[in-house]
Amino acid sequence: MEVGRLLQGQVSEKQFQCLLRFTKFNSEKKIDALRAYLVSGYHMAFAYTSNDLSAQKFHEALAVLNEKWSIHQDLIDATNELSSCGQHR
Repeated sequence: MEVGRLLQGQVSEKQFQCLLRFTKFNSEKKIDALRAYLVSGYHMAFAYTSNDLSAQKFHEALAVLNEKWSIHQDLIDATNELSSCGQHR
């Protein structure tokens, strides 16, 4: 998976569930549309239209998840840098 960006069909269900924990998403339509795209790999337009979600709401939600993913990756990188230098806190 490309660092910093979530890709269609390249997110595991476990990763998806963990990412959701960093959001305030409570709309089942939004969550199901994101799951359809990121986990199941459905075409983006199909993912949001089949879940009765507007393109705008879908893209806003995807941007939020991409931001959370990027922060997560930065944290992993920072932790790895500390580990490789022998600096643990």
